[in-house]
Amino acid sequence: MIRAGIVAAGLMVCVSSNAVAASLQEEFNAAQAAVEKGDFPKAVAGFEKVLAQLPDDPKNRTVAVIRSRLGSARLALFDYEGAIEVLEQALPGLSDASSGDDRQNTLYDLGKAREALLDYDAARQAFTTLVSELEANNTAKPKDLALYRIALARVSLFDDPDFARRQLDLALPVVESALDEKNDVRAEVYTLRGRAELMAGKLPDANSWFEKALAAAGGLGTKVTLSDVRIRGDLALAAQLVGNDYKVRKYLAYTGAGRMGQKNPLNGSDMPLPACGDATGLKPDDAAVIEFAIGDDGQVVFVQPIYATRTGPMALEFARAVARWSWMPEGLKDTSKFWRSSVRLELRCTKQVERAGSLSALWTVYNDWLEAKSVPSDGVQVEDGTSAAKAVAQWRAVLAEREAKVGKDDLSLLPLLVNLGSSPSVPGTEGKDLLSRAEAIAVAHDAPVEVRVVVKGLNIQKQPGLWGRHWTAAVKDGFAQLLAELREKNEAANQAGAWVQTMLATALERLREFDAAEQHYRDVLALPVSVLPTADPVRQLAAVRLASLKAAEKKFEEADGLLQATGLSPEQCELVDVRPVALNARMTSSDFPRLALSWGFEGWVKVSYDIDAEGRVVEPRTVIAYPPFIFGPSTEKAVSRFRYQPIYRAGEAIGCTGYEQGINYRLGR
Repeated sequence: MIRAGIVAAGLMVCVSSNAVAASLQEEFNAAQAAVEKGDFPKAVAGFEKVLAQLPDDPKNRTVAVIRSRLGSARLALFDYEGAIEVLEQALPGLSDASSGDDRQNTLYDLGKAREALLDYDAARQAFTTLVSELEANNTAKPKDLALYRIALARVSLFDDPDFARRQLDLALPVVESALDEKNDVRAEVYTLRGRAELMAGKLPDANSWFEKALAAAGGLGTKVTLSDVRIRGDLALAAQLVGNDYKVRKYLAYTGAGRMGQKNPLNGSDMPLPACGDATGLKPDDAAVIEFAIGDDGQVVFVQPIYATRTGPMALEFARAVARWSWMPEGLKDTSKFWRSSVRLELRCTKQVERAGSLSALWTVYNDWLEAKSVPSDGVQVEDGTSAAKAVAQWRAVLAEREAKVGKDDLSLLPLLVNLGSSPSVPGTEGKDLLSRAEAIAVAHDAPVEVRVVVKGLNIQKQPGLWGRHWTAAVKDGFAQLLAELREKNEAANQAGAWVQTMLATALERLREFDAAEQHYRDVLALPVSVLPTADPVRQLAAVRLASLKAAEKKFEEADGLLQATGLSPEQCELVDVRPVALNARMTSSDFPRLALSWGFEGWVKVSYDIDAEGRVVEPRTVIAYPPFIFGPSTEKAVSRFRYQPIYRAGEAIGCTGYEQGINYRLGR
């Protein structure tokens, strides 16, 4: 809600002269004019300049009004934390009856900012206060009260759909009379009303409300707005829940879903899922549909839950995970902004466990060496939960600033170059160039072998434009060359050399060069424990992989001995970073869903499954699907045929849990 007009009472503060007061009023007017023109960066700068010249009096109404306007402008720029900060500061000065619209607008903006940050409890509190105060005010405008009830219903849908339904029913008479000319508002209310019925499990009623929303928005047509896309998406969702496949595909076809163009922007993105388990309260069967928008910088700028298979906080767990996703901006250039403004995915939690990284010991040496060199870490560390795209923006800014001060070869640049080069939100070619710079700096500053191997190893695994077997072959060649260099310098008989050999052996395994892989694993295990301790992740990884190779040869006694030497139980073996080697993981054109093909849909699915001790797929389940509900079942059926090199677990039925595989469905062009 953008507010026009100047502060009604003027700038009623004590200043040193009338000239100063007049100047402040002019600056305020200019900032407000910028709001009305949609120039929110200028508005923010203007309001901040005015506030800097006023006393910091939390109860001064004029100061509070300016803070309120500043919060509204920040909200328009998606600066939700900044908006909340000044809006909360504004409330004490807008507490009396004379505050009127300013207090209403402040509470409404505060609720919207908290809603955008997926803090629905706090948003609900703000909207509840707003509705309660207007209900107690006999002069309140029915239209305002209706709009605030709609907002309150929106943040209550997933915890209490019955309460949300009551709020919408109270708003409906006003919406259908006073707001009759605003079809978009009526369509929004009908849509929310339908979602409330979905969450309550009343599917026919939900469908009826979505049909009303469709009619209010002008029916089906080829020219669509984002509101139209959302309504049709809801109709497809309702149809899917009652098993009407034809209507699912019909309504999705009218949303434009499944038509991503030449490039699938979901490939190569950083999209971690919430974990199943007690920490999140999520169960493997839980599913949600989440809608979000992707900004030009690759960050998620808007996210909201649409549907969840049960009430409670589950829907928000998925939405919060999506809020941390990010993409490489370069990969979005050919993707329609309209498509990026309303992406809907079907999501489930992941059963992947956090595995011990084989590089962990080398990272410790890397960090200790930088600390000993007094390399500044300012700007390198980012807060937990920060998206990769946002972290990249911070690192790039610090890198540019630091380069301007110390040049391009200073040791202080090393951690920034490594972080940027290895980020999934940095394009492969650029990442490789950054890591090559880091390599040169490490060598120039006589870094220990562990540090050089960390940087070089990350660079080897950056192979722009290569996929599958071609990528594996390039990685194998890179680690083979690095191992030869280390041996030439007598630097291979240590943790760093062991890691390089293990990575080389893993690549050889994937290329089915099992004898060569076995020899490298044995070389690693032959290192004395004084060099490579029993509990070292690299030694454990080599032992587990070699045990699997021996088990495949039916040499179970040797396999058991290798596992026992690690000191790990079969359950603990799950924590070792052992990725399965595919023996047959191919899909054919016959796996393309027939109805999706007839409607011309393309899609992308990430499917999760366990792999049993014989290398067979167990319990495949879709964890991400675009468009929702189209490609999941056929993908699960197809991956059931996949076969992997067995991972031996000494009598365990399952060798690998929660493995995830992305599948891209494309039409020939």
